[in-house]
Amino acid sequence: MSDVYKLARKKTWSDDLGRHTTWYLLDERGVGGYYIDYIEWTVQRDWGLLRLDSECMAFRYNGKKGCVTSWSEVDTVLGMEPQEAFETICEHLGIKVRYL
Repeated sequence: MSDVYKLARKKTWSDDLGRHTTWYLLDERGVGGYYIDYIEWTVQRDWGLLRLDSECMAFRYNGKKGCVTSWSEVDTVLGMEPQEAFETICEHLGIKVRYL
């Protein structure tokens, strides 16, 4: 498998845990790749939101489009901003990202 992946989608959303930024990277065949999720952990206080820390986790997945057959965590970095965490994980994994 190639070490170049296509950025298929980037999504930012929030839930009760905090704010997520998620990148979906696909291999050249479009059937596997990496799912990288960054989260800024927050808690609600009477005086507003308090940011606790950040964590970025990379998962390797294999499967057909829309059907993940296996997941495995491959890397985690802590305490970085979203883009820095994403680039650090890609560097750790030795992959290059092709932006469309």
